[in-house]
Amino acid sequence: MKILLKTMYFGLFGLALSACAMESLLSTPPVRPVAIQNLVPANQGSSTNNSTTVAQGINEFATTLYGQQLKATPSGNWCFSPYSISSAFAMTYAGARGKTAEEMAKTLHFPVATTFHTDFSTLNQSLLASAVENGYTLQMANALWVQQGSQFLIDFMDLTYENYQAGLKSVDFASPEGIAKINQWTQKETQGKIKELVKRETITPQTRLLLTNAIYFNGSWLSPFDEAKTQRLPFQVSKVSAPKVPTMFQEGRFNYQEDGQMQMLELPYVRKSGEKGGLTMVIILPNEGIPLTTVEGNLEQLRSRLTIPFKRKTVAVYLPRFKVETSVELIESLQKLGMTEAFSRERADFAGMNGRKDLFLDQVLHKAFVEVNERGTEATAATAIGAVEKGVVQIIEFRANRPFLFVIRDSRSGVILFMGRVVTLAVQ
Repeated sequence: MKILLKTMYFGLFGLALSACAMESLLSTPPVRPVAIQNLVPANQGSSTNNSTTVAQGINEFATTLYGQQLKATPSGNWCFSPYSISSAFAMTYAGARGKTAEEMAKTLHFPVATTFHTDFSTLNQSLLASAVENGYTLQMANALWVQQGSQFLIDFMDLTYENYQAGLKSVDFASPEGIAKINQWTQKETQGKIKELVKRETITPQTRLLLTNAIYFNGSWLSPFDEAKTQRLPFQVSKVSAPKVPTMFQEGRFNYQEDGQMQMLELPYVRKSGEKGGLTMVIILPNEGIPLTTVEGNLEQLRSRLTIPFKRKTVAVYLPRFKVETSVELIESLQKLGMTEAFSRERADFAGMNGRKDLFLDQVLHKAFVEVNERGTEATAATAIGAVEKGVVQIIEFRANRPFLFVIRDSRSGVILFMGRVVTLAVQ
C-alpha cells in the first residue's frame, strides 16, 4: 500500500501596537469608529502585476532575517514563515509614515511603489488559486484586533480589508475573554496546531491594535514515498553522535543541482498533470565534510542559487522524517537589521492608522510548526512520464543524513513561504 507523505506547515505572526500615553487616547481624532460596511478600496491605481517584485523582496527579507536570527539561536532546529511575517508587516506598513515607513520598507525589502498593496494582494490570490487548481490545502487569514472604543482612519481600514481581507475585530484586551477570543482564532486558522499566540502577561493596558496573520499548508508529494522502504539510518548530529532515525527512500526523476559546497533537491507537491505551478520543497544539503554554518554564512548566494533553473536528474533520495517548532520574539533581530523607529515610544509614526502619532510597536510574535511524516491515508497515485536520453542513466545519491536547510516556495513566483534548518532529530 502506498502511503502519501503529508507535510504540514503552520506560520502565525502577531504585531501589537500600544498607545504612547493614555492621555492621548482621550482626544477625539477625525476618524470614525471601527466598522466594516460598503468599503471602497483606498489604494488607488491599478496593479501592474508587480507581484514578482514583491516576491523577490520577501525572499531577500527571508534570508536576511534568517541570518540575523541565526546569531541569536546558533544551534538547534529553527523554522519561520517569512511570508506570514511580511503579510502582517505589510498591513502595518499601510499605516506607517515618514522615517518609520522608510525604515520598514528598507528592512522588509518592500518595493516602494504606489501599487505595493495591490501587488501583494495579487500574489496572495495567485497562491490561493494555485492551491485550488493543484489540489493541496493552502489557507491564509489576517485579522486586525482593536481595543473596544478605539478609532481608526477609514482609509487604513479600507486598504487592509480590500487588499488583505483583514476583518476588524473588536475586543477588550484587558479581559481574559478578549485574549481567549484571539487565541481561539489562532487555533482555528492553524488547524489546532498553534493554540496560543498571545498570553495575558504580554498584553499591556496601552495595547490598542493587534495585527495577526496565519498561514496553513498541507500537501502530499507528487511522487509519494513508500512506507515499506522507510528504515532507521544514522543522522550525523555531530562528530560523536549519529542516532538512527526513520529515513524515507525513493528513486525517481527530480529537479536537482549541485556545486562544490552543496546539493539542492526540489520535491514537488501534488499538482495537476502538466501543471508547472504549485508549491515545492527544496532541501539544501551541504556536501560531506562541509558544516551547515558554511552554507548559512552566504545566504545571499543561496538565494541566488534558488533562482537558477534546476535540471532533471535521476536521484536516490534519503530523507528523514522531521518536526520543527519555533516560538520567537523578533523585535531585537529587526532592530539590528535597521528597523528602530517603529519600536520607539517617542519617534514611531503610525499616523496613517488613526491620524495621530501615538502608536508604536511593542511586540512582534512569531510561531511556526513544520512536520514531515507518513500518513496512514491511502491516496490516488500520481504518475509522470518524461522522455529521457537513451544510454546509461546516472543515479545521483541525495542522502540527507546530516544537518540541512529546507525551503517551501511557490514554483511560479519563487516566493518563499517557509524556511528552516534541521540540525538534530529525536530518536522515534
